Amino acid sequence: MKRGIILSLLVGLVLLFGAQTALASEKSGAAGPVTISLHGPHVGASSETFQRGSATGGSSDEVVWYFVVNGLDRGTAPAQLTVTFKGAGQRSATGRPAGNGSTQHFYVGTPGHDQLLGASVVAASNRGGKLVLGHVSWKTASQATKPEQPSAPKEKETSEKPAESKKPKTPAAEAPPKPAENEGQAPSKKTVWVSAESPITVLLHSPHVGTDSRTFGNEPDETGGLTDVVVWHFVLNGLDHGTAPAHLTATFQGAGEVTAIGRPVGNGSTQHFFVGTSDHDVLLGAAALVESVGVGKLVLSHVAWDDEPEPEPEPEPEPEPEPEPEPEPEPEPEPEPEPEPEPTPEPEEPFLPFTEEKVTVIMEPYLPYTGDNRSHLLWIATWAALAGLGTRRLAFRRAR
Repeated sequence: MKRGIILSLLVGLVLLFGAQTALASEKSGAAGPVTISLHGPHVGASSETFQRGSATGGSSDEVVWYFVVNGLDRGTAPAQLTVTFKGAGQRSATGRPAGNGSTQHFYVGTPGHDQLLGASVVAASNRGGKLVLGHVSWKTASQATKPEQPSAPKEKETSEKPAESKKPKTPAAEAPPKPAENEGQAPSKKTVWVSAESPITVLLHSPHVGTDSRTFGNEPDETGGLTDVVVWHFVLNGLDHGTAPAHLTATFQGAGEVTAIGRPVGNGSTQHFFVGTSDHDVLLGAAALVESVGVGKLVLSHVAWDDEPEPEPEPEPEPEPEPEPEPEPEPEPEPEPEPEPEPTPEPEEPFLPFTEEKVTVIMEPYLPYTGDNRSHLLWIATWAALAGLGTRRLAFRRAR
């Protein structure tokens, strides 16, 4: 019994030592930084053509670049972002953790439109996901002139002339159409968007992950104005009133990553997203970045695609007309049979008078019995004796 107690104590000490060692290694490993480079397709992005959004993170720069990194350890400390632009050079920003700290947001400002040459994040995490450019926020020339027009319109025109000469690439005539293209339904003049300190990520409802467009609910008429072969309609609800349009990223098996801007409905607490693919596909996942304190659920509402018209049956080949039967040749008239020659009458025999025939009867002579049939009589007697003997034996057996 003492040996069992000692053995259990030793096992407990070994387990305790192993747990402490694992905990120490985990703590020491979490301190190691990880470097995450910018998502490849976003390298070289231009602020004039990239997806436009409204979140600025409180920055007063004319153009604000919004980055997102995910897949970090929970509770990761604010990471450090370094961005390189073609015109503005190198800029840096500190991450703003969202939720449990596994996702962080960055806002980088530039004095004007620019081109993104590269970016990287250094985070104190054992693992890292993907660093992407969420959207670019910038004000149009018409939006910048509206607040100052009532007070001093002349001074504003003179003050803006040098700015326009410095930025020949951004004429005011091209700027207004961009919000309508990227943001879907443009907000009315009375709408006031509510901006949160840091956007949060809402993942797709898990039962809709892996959806195939061929088997999900099809509503061909609701395409959101898209002309793609297949249109995926997402809905995000439970948001704060007046929430700014969210940014959706959907990942497909064939089409890869496709983005869309939310279309607020009513007071902005519900937003719709329409994403198009060139053919039937499988939805691997989706996530929406939204500036809201309260969030609900991101779901796939339906898929819109036209049923493929059934191929028209090929016309059956018309049967070839049967060839008309050749007229049978008229039978040649049979030659009339030659008349048979009349038989020559046989000469009649001359009539002879009746004469009686003479019949001669030959009488055989009577032969006396010579006794040649004795053998036959002997056989008959033998069989009669055998029959009598058999009858006697049968009678004797019955008598017994």
